[in-house]
Amino acid sequence: MYEQYAVILASLILGTIVGFILAAVCTAQFFLFLEFPFALSFPRELLFSMIGMALVTTFFAVYFPVKRINRDKIAVTIKGQSTS
Repeated sequence: MYEQYAVILASLILGTIVGFILAAVCTAQFFLFLEFPFALSFPRELLFSMIGMALVTTFFAVYFPVKRINRDKIAVTIKGQSTS
């Protein structure tokens, strides 16, 4: 479960940084063509809601399969013969 959270958090951080830079460049170019002053707003509420939904979804996507696998014996799981 910790591995999945590390993957999700890394992708959230990288995606946010890359997305913000891309949005800033596109907005700056658009405002430069229209000769407007550069203004960029950051949607904090949307970012925090997406992070929350990603963490909750990751929890449920990992917890239920792991819970089901933990009921089986180790030898059965390794052989790939699930009893459920």
